[in-house]
Amino acid sequence: MSDSDAPLEAEGAITRADDGTFGDQNQEIDGNGGAIFDDFTENGDEVIVPDLIDETLADDEVPSWDNLADVVSQITKERDDYLDALQRTKADFDNFRRRTARLEAEASERRVVALLERLIPSLDDLASLLAHKVGAPDEELVTKTIRPIFSALANEGLVVIEEVGAEFDPEIHQAVAHEDGDGPAKVAEIFRSGYLWKGKTIRPAMVKVVG
Repeated sequence: MSDSDAPLEAEGAITRADDGTFGDQNQEIDGNGGAIFDDFTENGDEVIVPDLIDETLADDEVPSWDNLADVVSQITKERDDYLDALQRTKADFDNFRRRTARLEAEASERRVVALLERLIPSLDDLASLLAHKVGAPDEELVTKTIRPIFSALANEGLVVIEEVGAEFDPEIHQAVAHEDGDGPAKVAEIFRSGYLWKGKTIRPAMVKVVG
């Protein structure tokens, strides 16, 4: 085979010598157990091999146990700070949600009370129809029409103040007449019914008191 027919070798390639070696190797071992090859020679010619990057830490860059403890302490403190901030934010949001719900409920109650106050005159008229005897078949019609209205309102929290003989309570009774008597003051007569809505007085009952 002529020289021109011999296969071309890439520049800088490492070829096998006759003795089976790959050239002279000036070899040193790095700290990780790997070999760092400074250079190779082949038949007296130097073959260039890129240097390997030594990524080992310098002595002054290796963290000591004391430094590691400081790092862990700092990370722990940052974690606790973030957790504390998260808990405060959650507590603030819970308070805001409860306060908003309370304000909405109070606003709803005020709207209902305002509506009932406008309905009270009509309720008085309905109560008067129930109290007065009317002839049949009007009586049956009035009863079937009016009683369900009061029943529905009662189920929602409306209470009619109309009990005769109850102990006088200035929170729910308005005394417009008084008669002397023995014992504590009691309601002797109802001149006008009063109304409570879920325990709150919408209008006190106008009464005569004895005692």
